[in-house]
Amino acid sequence: MHMWRLAIALSVGMAVPALATPLEFSTVNGHGGVPLVVVQTGNKQGPAILFIHGYSQSYLSWEKQLNDAGLQKDFHLIAFDLRGHSASAKPTEAADYGSEAWGGDVDAVIKATGDRKPVLVPWSYGGPVAMSYVRHHGVGGISGIDFVAAGTSLGGANPPPDMSTPEAKERMGCFMAMTSADIMANLAATKWFVGSLTAKPLPSSETEQILIYNMLTPGYVRAAMFKFQSDNKDLQGKITVPVLITHGEKDGVVPYQISVDNKKYLPGSALSTYEGIGHAPFLEASARFNAELAAFVSSAGKKIYRCGIVQCSMLEFLCRLFFTLLYQAEQAAALQHHPAKAGKLPRMPSTILLTATAERMIPNTRVITLTPVTPKIFMM
Repeated sequence: MHMWRLAIALSVGMAVPALATPLEFSTVNGHGGVPLVVVQTGNKQGPAILFIHGYSQSYLSWEKQLNDAGLQKDFHLIAFDLRGHSASAKPTEAADYGSEAWGGDVDAVIKATGDRKPVLVPWSYGGPVAMSYVRHHGVGGISGIDFVAAGTSLGGANPPPDMSTPEAKERMGCFMAMTSADIMANLAATKWFVGSLTAKPLPSSETEQILIYNMLTPGYVRAAMFKFQSDNKDLQGKITVPVLITHGEKDGVVPYQISVDNKKYLPGSALSTYEGIGHAPFLEASARFNAELAAFVSSAGKKIYRCGIVQCSMLEFLCRLFFTLLYQAEQAAALQHHPAKAGKLPRMPSTILLTATAERMIPNTRVITLTPVTPKIFMM
C-alpha cells in the first residue's frame, strides 16, 4: 500500500482493507510529459477495465471495485489519478487542462498498461475526459464505454444551471468556493460537495477519506476544469463500441435526464437506472454495480466477425455458411430439373437462431440475431 494512503488511514482511524490482490503502483508520463499515478490489480490476462474518476476525486473513488475479489479474478483493473488530482502532478497553467491533454492522458495510460483495448468506465467529469479520448484518438483502442453519471452531452451543450432558487444559488456558490485559495472556505465547500455525491450518507470513515483526497486537488485546478467541452454532439457517429449508461435517478450533481437523452443519441446502448441512488452508484450500490459492470465487459469484449454487410459471431458465420452452401446446392439441383424456375426460387429462410447455451459453449463469441438474408451476402 502507498505509504501516504496508509498514513491517512491511520491518522483518521480508518481500517486498512485487506486486498485479495495487492495494488500495483506506477508512474506514467501523460500528455506533455505530465506524471500520472496509475494503479493496477486483478487478472492481467483478463479483459481490461480502465476507471476514470471525476472532478476533484482520486483512483480511490473506485476502491470498492479495485478491491472486489470477483472483479479481480476475471478482469485486469486499472485506475489513475487525473492530472491535477491526488498523487498525480499538478500543472499550473489552465491550458494544461484542455481536451487534447485529457485525451492524451487516457491514451498514455492505455498504452502503458498493455494496450489491450480496455472498457472505459468514466464517472462524472470522467465523461468529458473519455470523450476527449474519443475525439482525439477514436475508439479503435477500446472495447466499450460504461458512462457512469457522466457530465457530457451527446445532443448539444449542457443547459446552463437554473439559478432561480436559493438552493441553486447556494450550490453555485459552493462550487465557486471550491476554487478559492482561502483554505477554510474551500474546505467548507468541499465538505458540501462530498455530501452531495450520494443520496444517503456514507459511513463517516468513507466520508473522511473522500474529503481528504478531494482536498488534494488545488483550487486553481478546479477552476481550470470548469472550462471543459460538454457538447460532444459531433461524436455521436464515432462511438461504435458497445455502451452502457449507468445513472442514479436521485443524482444531485449531474442531472439524470442527461443520461436518458444520451441513450437516445446512441442506438444500441443500454441505460441502467439506480432508483433512490445519487451521483455515485458504485459507492452506494457497489454489489449491483460490480455485477452489471462484469456482465457488460464480458459481453463487450467478445469477438464479432463481419459476414459480408452484416455482423455475427464466428459460430454463427460457420453455421450460416454451411446452410448457405447447402441451400445453393439444393438450388442448383432444382434448376437442373426445372430450368424454367430460374429466379423464382424462394429466399433463404430466416437466420439460424443460436441459443444462449450454444453461445456459452464457444469461448469469446457473442451471438447477434440478424434479419433474413440471401446467399449472395456471403459470396465475398
